[in-house]
Amino acid sequence: MEIADYKKQSRNYWKGKISFVIFANKCNYNCPYCFVPEVVKGKEPIETKKIMKELHRVRAGVDAIVITGGEPCLYKDLPILAKKFSMKNLPVKVWTNGTRPSVLKNLVKRKVVDFIAMDLKAPFQKYGEITGTKEPETKKVRKSKKFLEQSEIDHEFVTTWSPDLTEKDVVETGNEVKTRWILQKFEPKNCLNKEYCKKESKSPEEMEKIARKVKNPEEVRIRAGRMEKVIE
Repeated sequence: MEIADYKKQSRNYWKGKISFVIFANKCNYNCPYCFVPEVVKGKEPIETKKIMKELHRVRAGVDAIVITGGEPCLYKDLPILAKKFSMKNLPVKVWTNGTRPSVLKNLVKRKVVDFIAMDLKAPFQKYGEITGTKEPETKKVRKSKKFLEQSEIDHEFVTTWSPDLTEKDVVETGNEVKTRWILQKFEPKNCLNKEYCKKESKSPEEMEKIARKVKNPEEVRIRAGRMEKVIE
């Protein structure tokens, strides 16, 4: 797998854990609000050996490993890398857009991950607009969603309330989920489309108000930075 970047320690990618975070190189989506444009566009890959050395060096100061992107499931050898990390006796989380269900299934089958977060970007009819691509592969996203909901692996679906989503869009997206759904705050910083850095994000109060209208998931949460709240 091509690795674009990494963070030695972060509290922002797995609630309650200090994570060593790895960013897979490139993405098949071009979401204008994405906050890692340099990763989406592609960088000079970092050698896996260097990543492993850095992990070994900070091992005592982290609780988990998160593999995100970009899109990590673009790489069929992701399960091999995940296994290397799982052998460090640290829980492993993969964050994906769901467009490669076969890789997702392989991760679960091999039991090399402990948690999967999957973005659910928008109502499926708006996926092309929100992801900035003519081929949003919504059939594959649906397949991945169904697989996770029927699996035993711990997982969640995350919708970022981007400026292009209406309140109706948010509620419709949330109601696609049966298990755990999280409404995440959009942060207007370092966006792929610089115009989005000028747009406003919703307050936690506005997010909670709309999240309460979502009835289908077993569990609904809102997330703003490190703040995460279960909606009762």
